[in-house]
Amino acid sequence: MNDEFLTSSMIRLCAANHQAEKALQLWHQLQSMGFIEYAEPYNSIIFALASRREYARQAIDMYRLMQKKRIVPDYHTFTGVLKACSQYGDIQVASEAIETMKNLGFELNEHIYNGLIRTYAGACTIPNVEEEQVETYVEDAWALMDQMKEKDMPMNVRILDSMVLL
Repeated sequence: MNDEFLTSSMIRLCAANHQAEKALQLWHQLQSMGFIEYAEPYNSIIFALASRREYARQAIDMYRLMQKKRIVPDYHTFTGVLKACSQYGDIQVASEAIETMKNLGFELNEHIYNGLIRTYAGACTIPNVEEEQVETYVEDAWALMDQMKEKDMPMNVRILDSMVLL
């Protein structure tokens, strides 16, 4: 008997173990059985694909599919999208996601700030990136840290690790 909640949960477990291939197999199984399309199953596959650099662009494709189907994203969706963006430094998609968040009334939380800082770090590793651009990314990341301080958000170890990575 197929259970869409269980399959979605298994996909999410694949994310924790960086098993994107297995997650894709489960995703196709979920699609073949038919499922109620809402954010949670999409979040699961986005996180699984975002867990590996070579699948990160497919995670963004899943996010785009959600948008096309008018499935309302949640914080987990945006956290997963930023994780994917950080894998290959896609500042443009990250900015679009933040703009969508703001339009939907979401406030930036520590996970979103962390994802943005990691995206800047990923952008710094792009081959042939100019030094001026790297300096801009670093300045922008520090500005995010300042925003967090203004909002009295805690500086957790993940955010500090992201700054060190940058």
